[in-house]
Amino acid sequence: MAAEAQTALVLFPGEQEMKENLSSVVFWATPETLREFLDAVNEHMRREHVPQP
Repeated sequence: MAAEAQTALVLFPGEQEMKENLSSVVFWATPETLREFLDAVNEHMRREHVPQP
């Protein structure tokens, strides 16, 4: 899902592009919400999936 969110941001970087191409299918998708989602995924990966000494 993170990869798809990143792809959506690359394909539809602006609010209008996303609204015209993605929001009709994924109503909550905006550049801001996708960035927040990716920030949460990245934080989880940093916190929970670090190599143990």
